[in-house]
Amino acid sequence: MKSLTRLLAACVLALTFQGICYSQSSLKDEEGPRVHLDDELFTATLTSFHRLLNAIDIGTSLIEYRRELLDAKTEIDPLVAEFPKCQQRTDFEEAVRDYMIAADVWQIGIQYGDGIPTKTDFYRVLRERYELKPEPKIGRKVNDDALIRLIWGIAAARLERAVKVQKATRQ
Repeated sequence: MKSLTRLLAACVLALTFQGICYSQSSLKDEEGPRVHLDDELFTATLTSFHRLLNAIDIGTSLIEYRRELLDAKTEIDPLVAEFPKCQQRTDFEEAVRDYMIAADVWQIGIQYGDGIPTKTDFYRVLRERYELKPEPKIGRKVNDDALIRLIWGIAAARLERAVKVQKATRQ
């Protein structure tokens, strides 16, 4: 997980050079109690995420990434559905959403070729979800690769927090 933290720091640095930063509050604790989940079910969920993270680590094409994401989501969704409403469940659900958003950023980056235009509704949604600051200038583009890595880093931070909560609630 230390490498994931370093990845997040590198992504923040890359976006900061563009004058964009994100708010740590986008990782604020969500509503829901912190309960200890069944270790076997929790580990199975993390294993499904791990396969997706391995694909990211070795490098992949967008098509392969989407395939890995679909496989992971197909495995993760029924596992997470068995969890009660709690912090770990929220973190897993939000991490899946982050990885899906990263795929969309990747696709739109390919479509535009040289970054995500800040005037699009899509970028406005990204700004709101990840609390990206400052308000971009109209007509400007943001580096899609840096955004993807930032989103992956935030998803990884959510997974890391889920692990910490699971360990902290162990009796």
